[in-house]
Amino acid sequence: MKKYLVLWLLCWAWNFPAEASDPFLAIKKTAYPLEDTLPMGVRPNVLFLLDTGSSMSFTSVGILPDKNDGRTTELRRQLIDKGSTYGSGARPYSKQGWESSDAKAQRYGRDLFQENNIIGDLNCYYSPYSDKPYFLTFKNTTWANWNGKSKVPSDMPAELRTYLPGAANAGKPVPAAYTDYLVPNDSRMYQMKLALWRLLGTSNAEAFSGMRVGMAMSYKEDYYPHLNFTADFYFNAEKGKWPIKGPTWAGAGTTAINANTAFKGVDRDYYDKPESSGAWAQVNRARMVVPFDYIYKEKTLTSGAVTYVPTDNLMRFLRYIDGVEEGNGDYFTNHELFADGKTPLATSIFSRHILSGRSDNMGYRAILFAADLSDTYAGVRIRLGLGAFRNKVYITLDHFKVMKSPTSQPELRSGEALGSVIDFFSPPSRFLFVGQDTKSKANTMGYFPVMGSCQPNWLIVFTAADDSSGNYTAE
Repeated sequence: MKKYLVLWLLCWAWNFPAEASDPFLAIKKTAYPLEDTLPMGVRPNVLFLLDTGSSMSFTSVGILPDKNDGRTTELRRQLIDKGSTYGSGARPYSKQGWESSDAKAQRYGRDLFQENNIIGDLNCYYSPYSDKPYFLTFKNTTWANWNGKSKVPSDMPAELRTYLPGAANAGKPVPAAYTDYLVPNDSRMYQMKLALWRLLGTSNAEAFSGMRVGMAMSYKEDYYPHLNFTADFYFNAEKGKWPIKGPTWAGAGTTAINANTAFKGVDRDYYDKPESSGAWAQVNRARMVVPFDYIYKEKTLTSGAVTYVPTDNLMRFLRYIDGVEEGNGDYFTNHELFADGKTPLATSIFSRHILSGRSDNMGYRAILFAADLSDTYAGVRIRLGLGAFRNKVYITLDHFKVMKSPTSQPELRSGEALGSVIDFFSPPSRFLFVGQDTKSKANTMGYFPVMGSCQPNWLIVFTAADDSSGNYTAE
């Protein structure tokens, strides 16, 4: 693991009111000192834009092939064999707390690099639970739920125990013979989640208490639980041997017949549709899933000491990167980032001039905002499951949840939005909410956080590549 994800910091200078023209100044930087991100006066807004394209299932040095990349079929096969982890390192899909044993519900993939398989090393593995330090280190559920302090699980091999913290071989990579016991940690997706868990941890609570944070990702839709699609690059070993497989578009002479089930993703063909089509508009945008709000708040104790308390918004962010993909049979109860599709950075960041006034392939507005949880929207048609529409419409959007009572009306999850980054920071001239065209800023949750022309507004992009095409580039 010598290389890491590309990290872009875009510092935007806002010198115009929210309703005015769209231009902004983007300055690419690699690092900023703390005093730049915590200025005096109006507190900054920070949006994390996370890459969830197929290349995130590859290693940090892996190259995702494409049938139009000019390479030979054999070379593309070699790229997949050397670079694809065939997963993202998350735990298997679970339903109501029980992990699935179905081979098509696995998310682990394979481990390619032995040198970073050091148990207990925070640079190698992470866990979302303080009382389960090995939750995303060991596949075995008993070991994964072990607190690390009580007696070592009896079924853990004796030699493997010697690589636990404090044991004889602590700090050394686990031998290849025991790799299958470990959660694969070589995908870009796993590495990004590890970096985010460390970044958002309590050691940085004071810094984050001075800024409002949101999170958006490459456009994805829910398939769960109505239809099962196959993932681009999530596979399992067949009879002890990893296949060199990928979807048809990868041009490696193989197919995704034995791919894992995907409950979240996109139809990759949509990227190649004409720019004037609803399908193109549907996938060439971003989705904000965590609204702008504080993730830590300062609190003064009765003793006079100051502490920093995690907020619900932090919990909302962390649930997308905790390695748990869970549903209850009707909808996701715990989302997880899933690597699928392309990464059109340019239109994810700035596409208002292209998408404004247009509809997506489902007939909904391409730029769309949810209001707070008290708002429900009658009269908006959910097509999925309505007879003839079931097999003709590409699936309901994730921000729609079908309510069982009193009627099947959609509800937008509070704070979610579709569009591009500029829309999340500053609204179009007319707010485009489901069921209504205008809404005052005071009643919106997590949108339009810009409070003045001197307020810093930051975009932090975790990405493996830019799949923008045509006349749109992220440079």
